[in-house]
Amino acid sequence: MSLVSSAAAGLGAAACFGTASTLQHHAARESPQITGTAKKQTRVLVRVISQPAWIAGAIADFAGIALQAVALSLGPLSFVQPMLVTGLLFALVASAIFARRAVSVSEVVWAATLTASLAIFLELSQPDTGSGHTSLVAEAIVGLVVVVSVLAGVMSIRHASPIRQGVTLGALTGALYGVGAALMKVVVHEAQHGVVHAIVSLPLLALLAVGAVGFYLNQRAFQAGQLRVSLPAITAVDPVVSIVIGIALLNERLHGGAGAHLFQGAALVCLLLATTKLSVLKERKAQLS
Repeated sequence: MSLVSSAAAGLGAAACFGTASTLQHHAARESPQITGTAKKQTRVLVRVISQPAWIAGAIADFAGIALQAVALSLGPLSFVQPMLVTGLLFALVASAIFARRAVSVSEVVWAATLTASLAIFLELSQPDTGSGHTSLVAEAIVGLVVVVSVLAGVMSIRHASPIRQGVTLGALTGALYGVGAALMKVVVHEAQHGVVHAIVSLPLLALLAVGAVGFYLNQRAFQAGQLRVSLPAITAVDPVVSIVIGIALLNERLHGGAGAHLFQGAALVCLLLATTKLSVLKERKAQLS
């Protein structure tokens, strides 16, 4: 019963995140690039977040975060995060409504592929709940890897093409979302043993820091290039990082032997392929509208 409730909350979160991404991408693309001095970057960022579309997207994001926390309190990280990929389906519908166009046959086909791949992966893997907490050493190692990766990624695209910028920033954003989801899982677990204990805990501070950096990189990713470049990277990297962290640090386990894991991997590849195809179709339709 808890997994059913977790799935319902996860789908609700995906709907909120998908709608938010469409609204915030529209707002970001309508504003100048976030470049130049720190003062200029701040001014442009304030302009972006002042737009009604961005504000509406932020409200949807907060609702999605709340539902994601509920889902993580009821189910394992490696179950909840792959479900959030369905946010792309909701983004597709929101984009079609925004542009006043019909959803194409190819979009329906890839949407069905995404849904079927996700269902097969979850049915075969049936991840267990795990421990819900990590050691301080593990948290420190993950934090160091995240900091180094973000700094290296941002430095490597200073003079890169828009496509490379979009892919790199999207991948970094997705990785931070995956780490943030793991931290949220830990914070939710801590809150079950006392809200005050969770508020003053290190994972909550880390979650706020990761969320702030992820927010900034997300806006940069949306502005760097077309949505078909950044969104697939964000959507694909997030569940992969979450599954790895869930297994390696939270003691979650994917059921089945070697054969089952092979089919799980194939389903995950199909899921990521469908994600990429849907992102390309979504951006192409947006350009024609």
